[in-house]
Amino acid sequence: MGFFRIISRSSKFAVRVKKRFILLLLIYAIIAGFVGALVDDLDSYQTSDLLDQRGVYIEQAEEFSVTGTQGSALVSALNSATLGYSLDDIQMYKYAQLDNQLRIYSFDLSRPWLHPNLNPDIVKTGSFPSSVGEALVPMGDIQKRNSTNGAVIESTIAVGSEFTFTTGANEVTIRVSGIMDPSDYVGSENDDLWFFVDDSTFNDILALYGLDPEADTFVHSMAIPIVIEGSGIPLFDIPTDKDYENVADLEQTIQQDYLPDDVTYGNFNKNAETSPIDVKQKNRLQSLLTFVVAVGFGALFVFLFGMLIAKFRKREIAILKAMGYTRGSIQLSLVTEIFTDAIIGFTVGMGLIQLALLYMSDFEPSTLFRPVSVWISFLIVVLMSLPGTFIITWRSLGVSPMTIFRDK
Repeated sequence: MGFFRIISRSSKFAVRVKKRFILLLLIYAIIAGFVGALVDDLDSYQTSDLLDQRGVYIEQAEEFSVTGTQGSALVSALNSATLGYSLDDIQMYKYAQLDNQLRIYSFDLSRPWLHPNLNPDIVKTGSFPSSVGEALVPMGDIQKRNSTNGAVIESTIAVGSEFTFTTGANEVTIRVSGIMDPSDYVGSENDDLWFFVDDSTFNDILALYGLDPEADTFVHSMAIPIVIEGSGIPLFDIPTDKDYENVADLEQTIQQDYLPDDVTYGNFNKNAETSPIDVKQKNRLQSLLTFVVAVGFGALFVFLFGMLIAKFRKREIAILKAMGYTRGSIQLSLVTEIFTDAIIGFTVGMGLIQLALLYMSDFEPSTLFRPVSVWISFLIVVLMSLPGTFIITWRSLGVSPMTIFRDK
């Protein structure tokens, strides 16, 4: 029988036995939900917890208390400091007040997760900027413009709104890609128009206004990461204890040697932010142990239920052998049946947990699993099914048609 014909018939058979199919689907759905949640937790080491795991965060003590020149001086001093580890690219988040009601902020487009308060998680509507010229605006920001008769017209800015900055023949156009939660930015509740744009667009707008990127700007905050050794775990580059120790040393160095100097480096809050080593170690151990235990129990459940499938299908396998089916064809049939249930169960389980996350967050898109987390979860569910599946098929192929028919 042809390869694709076997797969087609086996897929149909997988869903034909209703009770068995529903039970296996339920098992895979539960496994998919747990694995997805745990993968998303480990994914946070590369996303929402990225800086806390790998570096420290410092923020201005008050508005306009750190100039762009002072921020650059701090970056230069840190990069030239003698440390027992290497610093990664330091990210400086600047802003410029263009007029009384217009302000622009900058961020690095290539590292959207490095800032704890300016990343895809804060997006309420739309999406985080992914290309030059896209912008975030705080929720509730209002555009004001004068009509021809002198009346002031106000309208709330929405995703897709476009704004053009023009000076003579030069212009810069930005498009609003997302609406963000402004709670971590003091002053955003005022009747001001704020744009959060990539570094390149930020500098282009400054040039239109004739402003200097350092002397005429201010620093809101800095993300100061280190280059980690990493755990070497495939797909998840989790910091080691030595990395955590280096981050703690960086925190102490910055607080003692740099933050007290308000004149040279500006007036930052005097505490660099990062979690204690013991908290990071505890969370890492808990995440890894929970993940390993969940995958182990999931594989065990799949194996045990697969054994039941093999037991219930002994007579069918004996008939197939008596009809001249090859070992490879029978093995393909069993594998296809199990993986059909796995794929459907994974889709159902992942869909339900995503819907639950949306419902509990008032339908905020930032709560959904990242696509990479979903694909990794699917890969794990497939891989955890393989050992039991091949053991099951190997045992099933030992069935003797004569023994089965004689027993019946």
